[in-house]
Amino acid sequence: MGLSGLALVGRMTVEELMDRIESCVEQAGKLTITSVGFHSSNAMASNKTVEGIFRSFDVVLADGVAMIWASRVLGRPLGYQHRIGGDIVASHLYPIAASHGWGIFCLGGGNSGTVCRAAANLTQAHPDLKIVGTHPWYAVSDSEDTKMADTINRSGATIVLVGMGQPRQEAWIAANKDRVGAAIFIAVGGYFEHVARLAECYPAWVYRWHFNWGYRLLREPRRLWKRYSFGMLKFAFLVLNEKVNERRKT
Repeated sequence: MGLSGLALVGRMTVEELMDRIESCVEQAGKLTITSVGFHSSNAMASNKTVEGIFRSFDVVLADGVAMIWASRVLGRPLGYQHRIGGDIVASHLYPIAASHGWGIFCLGGGNSGTVCRAAANLTQAHPDLKIVGTHPWYAVSDSEDTKMADTINRSGATIVLVGMGQPRQEAWIAANKDRVGAAIFIAVGGYFEHVARLAECYPAWVYRWHFNWGYRLLREPRRLWKRYSFGMLKFAFLVLNEKVNERRKT
């Protein structure tokens, strides 16, 4: 098993990402964006199909302090300015989207109540933001994907935020980006569930102390305790195993 997740991560700041997004829309291009943390790195290490899906993305960002730690252990250090999860991307994007009049379509969130509440909270927090449509996650099939693409196209969305969990959301974007006319596709994980409760995903002190993982675990212990215990141990093993292999090669 290798640590391909870290190898895919680019050294991009959120400001550089916003510049690339603006340039892509201006040039009528298409841009797919996701982020990789220890959970998705573990998934890639176990499944080559999942790895291939992530490799198809134009921009892969580092999400979480575990990725920063791993990069430093392996001698390819990332700074905290390179840690950019879906929540950070979205919050920086809203003022730019509002200023340009870009429409945003929110797809995912588990159920219609969640994604609708998330959209309402975002509209209240960002009154100039154009949310042109919402749709909950659904049982994916080719016929349903075609209908969903038509719905998004009719909305005139420039940006599609996809929150279905990893790697389902990445698989959906990879399979459907060419039939949707939007320019920007961003995989945002559990972002809608967070925003449905509060427009700001995390308090300011959480970002300041890089404690996102701990805050999430405190909020959702039943759902996340296995991921943050066994999952983190697996990730640590992958990192240390790669470090040992690198030393053997030298």
